[in-house]
Amino acid sequence: MKKEFAKAGQLWSLQKERLEKLDELGMATMRIQLLLPGEEVIPLSLSLSLYIYIYVCMYIYVYIYIYVYICIYYIYVYIYIYTRNP
Repeated sequence: MKKEFAKAGQLWSLQKERLEKLDELGMATMRIQLLLPGEEVIPLSLSLSLYIYIYVCMYIYVYIYIYVYICIYYIYVYIYIYTRNP
């Protein structure tokens, strides 16, 4: 029984390694693909500029969100301070 358990452990580790390698191969081939007919390669400068544009838009969005949140907070504080009964 001990020998069978040891062999089963070896089989398990070999199957696990094979699965990990196949998964890694699948991930690598998913990134490297041939172009389909009619597809064009996006130049790196265009994709980089698109990335920068999205990053700047998100940066601006976050600042506007924070600014609006702070303004609303101060409005609530102002209303609370000046509308409560003394």
